[in-house]
Amino acid sequence: MDLRLRALNTLIEEKLIDQEATRQRINVTEKQVADTIESIRKEQRMSKKQLEMALEGTGLTFEDYKRQVEKGLKRSRLINRVVKSKIEIKEEDLRTYYQTHLEDYMADESVRISHILLPLPANPTENQEDGILLIAEDIMRTGQGKDFAGLAHQYAKDLPGAKGGDLGYFKKGELVPALDRMAFRLRVGQVGEPIRTQEGIILIKVTDRKGGSPIPLDQIKKKVERDYQNSQTEQLYRQWIRKLRERSFIEVKL
Repeated sequence: MDLRLRALNTLIEEKLIDQEATRQRINVTEKQVADTIESIRKEQRMSKKQLEMALEGTGLTFEDYKRQVEKGLKRSRLINRVVKSKIEIKEEDLRTYYQTHLEDYMADESVRISHILLPLPANPTENQEDGILLIAEDIMRTGQGKDFAGLAHQYAKDLPGAKGGDLGYFKKGELVPALDRMAFRLRVGQVGEPIRTQEGIILIKVTDRKGGSPIPLDQIKKKVERDYQNSQTEQLYRQWIRKLRERSFIEVKL
């Protein structure tokens, strides 16, 4: 899906969820908002002043941030009510999920990745960012099973600093979180979706996997339960949000 269309769909979904939270009278108190912000502040090891300065750097006031947190809490409560509360975890379902996702529960597995960096200026214009995203989407579509580094030269030859190359092998947790999640869910030869960073747009391709054997289910049952619940939550959420959209008669035109 086009990244701009994906962003638009996300905004539409958030608006629909906010409207549904209002309709179902989902409320949070000021204390719950304050406690959540305090928890986030402590987790990030920031003083209130540092948090306010960080928000200012993104163009947000503290009051803006409080409203965002309030919306997030309402959305979370609504989704817990209409989605997560309907999930029943059975032993046989866990075993089936574990067996069909063994690649996610391998010990000492490592992946070899190549990457392409499509640089962006510090404050890109909308046209600059759209242009880079189009290049990234072309590479993602055509990069499966092809010379990945060569595609950087083919598609991004006019971009100063654009490069592509082998980064070697990595175990889980050795990459930054966004790249780590992407790398370990890709198949060998598959190119992941573009990832936005401070430097620009990064695409990665898994070129090899090695090592690893399945960890017995009884040793990682809690993790499998979380993964299964997340999977079911996502599936039920998509069904629920689709019904919300159908009920709202939304048509997206670009």
